Amino acid sequence: MTVNTTNKLALHLEAWRERNRKRSWTAMFKEAGLSAGTAIPIREGRENYLPSLDTLDKLADYMGEDRQYLRELAGYASYNGTEEQLASDERALVDGYRKLEQRHRSMVWDMVQNLLAP
Repeated sequence: MTVNTTNKLALHLEAWRERNRKRSWTAMFKEAGLSAGTAIPIREGRENYLPSLDTLDKLADYMGEDRQYLRELAGYASYNGTEEQLASDERALVDGYRKLEQRHRSMVWDMVQNLLAP
């Protein structure tokens, strides 16, 4: 089975697997203390699937990576110390915003504030 090339988490995990010469996703997930079945929806990049925070944390710990980084790749955002999933359109908006120059970010922010004003 191939890796979904539009899923940032799947691409990151696949690159790590190849760099670390792991035989398969199944082996990687089992070594991380997860079930082999957990790998399938992540690898396929299923549209409405979001891995649990526990799954992401186990993978991050196994890989020696930052937990927050894997959470962000999976589509979680941190607000005031809590994790929240972003919808695909919200993720696209945040990704686009991050690509803007600072002066354009300021313009967007001003427009949002004006729209939210009573």
